[in-house]
Amino acid sequence: MCGEVAGVFDLRKGREGEREERSRREVVCIGGGAGAEVVAAAAAVRSFLGRNGEESGEGGEEGAESERGLHVTAIDIADWTSIIDTLRAGLASSFISPSTYSVTFHHHDILSTPSPPSTILPPNTSLITLLFTTNELYTQSRGDTTRFLLSLSALTRVGCLLLVLESAGSYSTVEINGKIFPMGMLLDHTLSGEWEIVFKDESRWHRLPEGLKYPIDLENMRYFVRVYRRV
Repeated sequence: MCGEVAGVFDLRKGREGEREERSRREVVCIGGGAGAEVVAAAAAVRSFLGRNGEESGEGGEEGAESERGLHVTAIDIADWTSIIDTLRAGLASSFISPSTYSVTFHHHDILSTPSPPSTILPPNTSLITLLFTTNELYTQSRGDTTRFLLSLSALTRVGCLLLVLESAGSYSTVEINGKIFPMGMLLDHTLSGEWEIVFKDESRWHRLPEGLKYPIDLENMRYFVRVYRRV
């Protein structure tokens, strides 16, 4: 996700210029309770602000960083409060200043209401992420998931980006009236009109670096990407 979020920052910079670059961004991670998005976004914003500081000669002034910082709202059906608290403390102590990067977690079933309440989806949100979550939402309820996706247009401002990553191939198909459709095609159809496709890739590989060791087994994976912009 780190590279994808950094790319999204560059997309917004190109579209909205210096004023947006200087503002504090709001990112909402749906299904981001376990913390991968929280850590990746912290890495992305630190890299982005550091690169821009070097280019502009600003260095690491705290005031400038605060203006251009990031707040992440993570939403998950499971209660990951203690994990997010631990990650937040660790990031603040040794990785990135709390004035630059902050996190709020909501233990909430995003499909439990017709649309997400504004208290958990700020109206000035710049980016919404659905990372390996869409398939679970469709499995939970195809109708409720469709209503949720349609509701996003009324809750977001023009220019807001929606990033979707999901496993590619047979893992990401949806059955409708006995017919099987690729999830990417269904998303494109559902969001057409209110959202434009900025970037799409039906098959992208994430391959582990040779020699990488981790306490649990990790595997190479293939996934598809969609980036939509609210119009």
